[in-house]
Amino acid sequence: IGNLYLIKGEYEAASVYLESAYNTLQNTSDIKNWLEACLSLGNLKTKTGNYSAAKGFLYEGLTVSKKHNFSDYLERVYLLLSELHKLEGKSSLALEERIKSDQYAESFRGENNINRIMQFRLNYEKEVYEEEKSVLAEQHKIREEIKQKSINVSLIIIISLIAIVIVLIQNQKLRIKRNEAVYQLEKDKTDFCLNVSQEFKTPVTIILGILDRLKRNIDQNKEIKNLADLEILSRQSENLQLLIDGVSSIANLEEDKKHNKMVYGNIIAYLQYLYECYSVLAEIKKIDYLFHSNVKELHVDYIPEYLRIIVSSLIGNAMEYCTEKDNITVNINLDNNKRYFTIEVTDTGEGKDFIDMPYLFESRHHIQNGSKKYNSQSGLSITKHLVERINGRIEVKNYTNGKTVFCVRLPISNENIDESENSITIHKSASLSDKYEAVESNADDQNDKPIVLIIEDNRDMSYYLSIILKDKYNVIVESSSDFGISTANNKIPDIIISDVSLPHKGGYNLCEEIRSSDVTSHIPVILLTVNNSKEERVQGIKSGADAFLVKPVYEAELIAVIDRLLSSRRQIKDKYSQIARLNAVGEENDSDNEADIDFLNRVTNLIYRDITNTENIIELIASDVCISSSQLNRKIKALTGMTTTNFVLKTRLNRAKKLLTVTQKPIGDVAMECGFNDFAYFSRSFKKEFGMTPTTFQRLPHSVN
Repeated sequence: IGNLYLIKGEYEAASVYLESAYNTLQNTSDIKNWLEACLSLGNLKTKTGNYSAAKGFLYEGLTVSKKHNFSDYLERVYLLLSELHKLEGKSSLALEERIKSDQYAESFRGENNINRIMQFRLNYEKEVYEEEKSVLAEQHKIREEIKQKSINVSLIIIISLIAIVIVLIQNQKLRIKRNEAVYQLEKDKTDFCLNVSQEFKTPVTIILGILDRLKRNIDQNKEIKNLADLEILSRQSENLQLLIDGVSSIANLEEDKKHNKMVYGNIIAYLQYLYECYSVLAEIKKIDYLFHSNVKELHVDYIPEYLRIIVSSLIGNAMEYCTEKDNITVNINLDNNKRYFTIEVTDTGEGKDFIDMPYLFESRHHIQNGSKKYNSQSGLSITKHLVERINGRIEVKNYTNGKTVFCVRLPISNENIDESENSITIHKSASLSDKYEAVESNADDQNDKPIVLIIEDNRDMSYYLSIILKDKYNVIVESSSDFGISTANNKIPDIIISDVSLPHKGGYNLCEEIRSSDVTSHIPVILLTVNNSKEERVQGIKSGADAFLVKPVYEAELIAVIDRLLSSRRQIKDKYSQIARLNAVGEENDSDNEADIDFLNRVTNLIYRDITNTENIIELIASDVCISSSQLNRKIKALTGMTTTNFVLKTRLNRAKKLLTVTQKPIGDVAMECGFNDFAYFSRSFKKEFGMTPTTFQRLPHSVN
């Protein structure tokens, strides 16, 4: 636009536009447009007679043109300079500038000619290339047609081969399925026997231990204890008998149905008998146990052995999940059309996860309930197998309120109605008296016995453990992990013995929680298990257990392990006590006790922080570490053998000793800085601890200090 105004002779308007373009493009990469504005301004200034400004613009354009070797702009700038010098009357200089302009013009025209020749050559080569390309495209098309025909033939061959392979694979899969079915049957038998054999270990532990006690009690003529022990022996022997029956039953599953005797009779009466077999166990576990039927009698054909295994498995499974104040209900319902009847076992114990429902009856599936694992191999897979053998159906439902319902639907058959009813001998279980309970000691008794916390949900097992430990230790018994953790935090026992399988939380999770708490992290933990696999041992070590014992547990072995752990704790306690005296907590200690060392470091730092507080320093420290004063006292005593008050006193005295070593402050000032308001008490305590008065100690040479 500026050039247009320049051509029209409107110099003021041209100046505005050209200067704007000049300033805008000056620091950009658009050099040629900037040069255009620069040279136009030089031309404008020449026409308006401002020769000095014109020279500035033209010489600036000349410098940039030379830098970038712009021949066309060099021609133009020299031409404008020639005109400027001519107007100034400098003819010789104007002539030189004109000659340079003509030289650059000639050079620029030569470059243009060369460019035109190159363009002609490029066009020719392009035409040759297009012709060659057309020929190559035609050849490529012919090759592609040949290639496509080859591909079609290959596809036909490949499809034929795939069809043959698929047929072979299907045949192989059928063979594999048949082999897997045989293998699975053998695996189910083996796994069932292995799992039931593990269940043997708890009653075996108790029986062997009680027998050993009976031998000693008979020599000492302790008749009352003998009676209680005999009741436990009787109960555990019955448990073993049931387990042995289960192992025997698996061997009969492949027998033909005709080998299992069918009877015709009142199935309600038989089911009620099976229900009553578990009434004693329900009473012991304080479970609300109910039986209900919508008919009083129902005469049908049934196989007693099958029915016993089915009902016992379902009720036993419910008992396993239930704890105190839970409910178990056995409902018998006859269909309105009298074509089938149902047996429902409902419990309100710990609900199984919904994700486990589709796999509950698979023989190799483990149910993860909280931290406790239940293995359906022990009965549910066999139950399903038996139900299906008598043309029945079994299903399980889990509700959000925690209720679990197992429903068995069986068809009604009366084919043996003319046969005489086979009698079934029903043996009532003797009522187990409450003569024995887990024996607890009073952990608050003022004696030197270590406190042992037993966490075991099996009543017989907890009784056995408490009996063998009560003479040597103060025993506390809890039946669940939640109560056990609460008791551990409140009582701070010297050692914890826990079963791996516990309600709500398993032994591994319990051990991890014990280790993660500042209050209980120092307590040794012994885990008891029926599984001696490498995986179980590794998991026990990872969870922080100090010892891992496999059932059956023997008295001598258990006491030896407890004594060894307590001895180790005493050695650590002595070490911590020495550390506290030297005021060097955390130095030269192995990493195994890092949590305890960190705790003592925290307490020591808090004492230093509030060292001048003489009234409630213990309460402040307990508040800062988030435990009560009594818990803090038990924790400090467990680690150092000192009460919290003595630990604070020793820390203050160590602080005073250090100050007396490095400073010459008056003794009274040092005492005040370390929390001693009574100088006489400070002097007595210092002398008792270090064998000399503070004054004497301060006068010693530093090398002695």
